[in-house]
Amino acid sequence: MTAALIVSAALVSILLEERFLGIRVAANIHFKASSSSPRVLYVPDDYAKIQDAINAAQANDTILVRAGTYNEKIRIDRKKWLTLKGEDTTRTILKGPLLQT
Repeated sequence: MTAALIVSAALVSILLEERFLGIRVAANIHFKASSSSPRVLYVPDDYAKIQDAINAAQANDTILVRAGTYNEKIRIDRKKWLTLKGEDTTRTILKGPLLQT
């Protein structure tokens, strides 16, 4: 049995080859590479817009929004499991709808 590990962007592909009764069997298994620990993404330090940070985030990441007023329509995928926090409850203001998909 031989195995080759191919890393490409955020997708990892493993190709397995096995000989069984003279028949070559090959299988591709794809899974997303995950980071070992959650990250903290800062708006506007790392991303100008909250939606840009949401789009770049991976599961279990935290998006910390600095104090300020943000006029954005936010769309969050329920399957992504993100934490969205404002830096200050009285000075971090989001004006716009929050959509969940």
